[in-house]
Amino acid sequence: MIALLAGGIQAILFLPSLYLESAESHAAPRWSDFNGDRIWPAARWGLACRVALRLLLGSVYAAWLAACATAPPSGSTPTGSANRVHLIYVINHGWHTGIAIARNGLPAGQVPEAADFPGARFLEFGWGDRDFYIASRPTFLMALDAALTPSAAVMHIVGFVETPQKLYREREVLAVALSSMELELMIAQIDAEFDRSTGGQPVAIAGDSVSRFYPAHGQFHLFNTCNTWVARMLAAAGLPLSPSGVVTADDLMDRLSQSVAER
Repeated sequence: MIALLAGGIQAILFLPSLYLESAESHAAPRWSDFNGDRIWPAARWGLACRVALRLLLGSVYAAWLAACATAPPSGSTPTGSANRVHLIYVINHGWHTGIAIARNGLPAGQVPEAADFPGARFLEFGWGDRDFYIASRPTFLMALDAALTPSAAVMHIVGFVETPQKLYREREVLAVALSSMELELMIAQIDAEFDRSTGGQPVAIAGDSVSRFYPAHGQFHLFNTCNTWVARMLAAAGLPLSPSGVVTADDLMDRLSQSVAER
């Protein structure tokens, strides 16, 4: 009980500094050259996840993670390593993670949003809180709401030409080999995450020529973060990785490294 109270007090006291950090990063946007265009720095992608992590009570978080199973999903289908000829890339942006896929690996008729990135060789997919992600000036209340209240989500796509290892050479990038069936299963799940209820056509709600946001299914909250979402996509491919208990980027990368080693 004392540990829980201490964790709660620590989280509450830290909120003002967290908000100042968020406001600072948005008050002076830093743009970088990106295939001849401009893109918001990847640090912004993880703001909602950063809020979630900092708000999480230490004692509750530790107990919850310890109770979560890490067994592979029951639907996992082992595939011989010789058949795994397709590489996907999981990128650790610090607090946020994303999945990059070669554009030519997308099956016909799936992820029609790819048409918005005609010059891209790779597409990176992410998922997160809708209001906080697309806001040009996120507020403290928006940050708090993203972490504590289940809220609408968006899909984020970034298109680029360079390989993920080269583009993100200063970040952790883990290449994962998949078979054709595993890749199709994962892409089918990613495709199903888009909410195309408005006529069935992809409609970007924010972004530019290299980075766009789209309506998505699901709700973002403290225990269903961007990293939980990536874990679900990898599990859909049949990787022996459970999304249960995945909150932070480190949670995901540790489990993914272990699951790759076990295959």
